[in-house]
Amino acid sequence: MQTIETKVLAATNTKPTRIRATHTGLRESITVEASRFDELEDAHKHAAALLMRKLKWNSNGRTMVG
Repeated sequence: MQTIETKVLAATNTKPTRIRATHTGLRESITVEASRFDELEDAHKHAAALLMRKLKWNSNGRTMVG
């Protein structure tokens, strides 16, 4: 099974809080700045969607969270 996992990357002295979405099989990833979003959950969804686009995955309208 192929999955995308997202996680929070804490702010540092030089970078803001970010969300990284990683494909567990291919080790592809994408990182977005979390402050662009009102809710942290929206940032996670956006990062996952961008990675899906990068991997050329088709969305069937289902989201699995665990």
